[in-house]
Amino acid sequence: MSYSQALSVDHQPRTSQEESDVYVLTLDTTPSLSQPLTALRDEHFPIHLNHTSAHLTMFHALPGSEMTGIVAALQEHCRNTRPFKLTTGAPFRMKRGVGISVQASKAAQRLHKELQRRWAEMLSAQDQQGWRPHWTVQNKVDDEAAVEKTMDQVQHEFQGAEGLAKGCTLWRYESGGRWKFERGFDFGSGK
Repeated sequence: MSYSQALSVDHQPRTSQEESDVYVLTLDTTPSLSQPLTALRDEHFPIHLNHTSAHLTMFHALPGSEMTGIVAALQEHCRNTRPFKLTTGAPFRMKRGVGISVQASKAAQRLHKELQRRWAEMLSAQDQQGWRPHWTVQNKVDDEAAVEKTMDQVQHEFQGAEGLAKGCTLWRYESGGRWKFERGFDFGSGK
């Protein structure tokens, strides 16, 4: 079974073929953001499911069959985007976990909208929706008391973090929920 067959219909790219490779696109941030959020994730995410560091997912299911166009779009948009400030916002409850929001970032939203518009015909139903960027520090936990404890701890102990978005990273999904680094795209000097 290919990875795309394992995805629900809402999470599959819209292409005319079954995708053997599916990719995820994240924002690449400076260590002042990635390190404290990864530490929170390492503390609270179920160990057997925690295969990635803390990240801001922009798109969840980009089709491998369209990789040439995807790479060209990323090269163009990232080259024309300056690094921009990101700040953590408030923690919030997810259905089975806890996330930390990103304070309003017009630059992040603009980049996402430009790419979403460019890739509209191939995006999964999930990726066609509005984007609410966040770091997931806990997910897939069925124990309500454990989720509440994490929420309380994050609300009272996490002091927040800020840094820069410095580019985008393309990852290939692998079996077992793992991601393999495919390619990075650094932001340039802007238009």
